[in-house]
Amino acid sequence: MEGWKYDNCDAAAAGNLGRALGADITLQGYAGVGLTQNANSKTTWMLGKKTMTTLYNYTLQTDDSKTPEIFDLKAAHQKAGAERALIISLGGNDYNHQKGHVPSNESFVAAYVAFLDQLLSSYGYAPQAELGSEKADDSGLPAPTLISVCGQGSPIEAKEDPDNNRCRPCPHVEDATKVRRFFLALGMIGIAHPVSDTLAGLQ
Repeated sequence: MEGWKYDNCDAAAAGNLGRALGADITLQGYAGVGLTQNANSKTTWMLGKKTMTTLYNYTLQTDDSKTPEIFDLKAAHQKAGAERALIISLGGNDYNHQKGHVPSNESFVAAYVAFLDQLLSSYGYAPQAELGSEKADDSGLPAPTLISVCGQGSPIEAKEDPDNNRCRPCPHVEDATKVRRFFLALGMIGIAHPVSDTLAGLQ
């Protein structure tokens, strides 16, 4: 079915990329969910306050119980016995439809860097594994490659809805990837550090 009309994620970027690479894909996505806050965060909303930092490994993302079932990403990774790429597309909901209540660049960058570390940890790796120095327990597989993307969406969205510009978070995502590469190069990942000072030095 045509993707835009039927919200068919198999016809969206993830499905198309998986077919192009001949790769199996799994997709964790929920309309309106952000990294630091969800869309329309100042209004009562069906998802409450849980963001993707909490929902990313839920077996069922609508599970609002106190003990939701958590998908074991590390076990699935090792069972598959194949290298992985993790594509992270977050930020649009943090900055769109917020009536000006958006995160600062520093707070978004800090949250984004921390989330990438959190993802690697869920797969059984220390952050430094991206440098190729660590293997997963019992698998010998390299750490997943992290790929940050932003933008996308319908090309006419911004025209129809000026407060829904999918490219709005792109500078913040770009800053986050720069900061994380800098921290990795210095072995500072996982250590408390002033993001604002690092951002100033990278400008």
